[in-house]
Amino acid sequence: MKTKKQIEACIKKIQKEYSKLPEFSYFNDPNWKIRDKKIETLKECIGRDKVDLEDELDNILEVYGDDYMENPLQKAHVYVYDWVLGNMDEI
Repeated sequence: MKTKKQIEACIKKIQKEYSKLPEFSYFNDPNWKIRDKKIETLKECIGRDKVDLEDELDNILEVYGDDYMENPLQKAHVYVYDWVLGNMDEI
């Protein structure tokens, strides 16, 4: 599981990406909104324990259903939890 320091470093990294990315991708994905969602979710994860985050991820997946990969904001939300929990190398 990621530490508070790792999460805060990730937030700073994402904030720096804004100047490098257009607002929308070639496929019309909302780049800036995706980064906003990642930052919001990362901030929500700070100070929470692993069991709480795993429960929250289960709840999110239940709400989103199997189609979350089709929605870039929902995908970003899930990926942040997976990254914080150590299930992914990058978000």
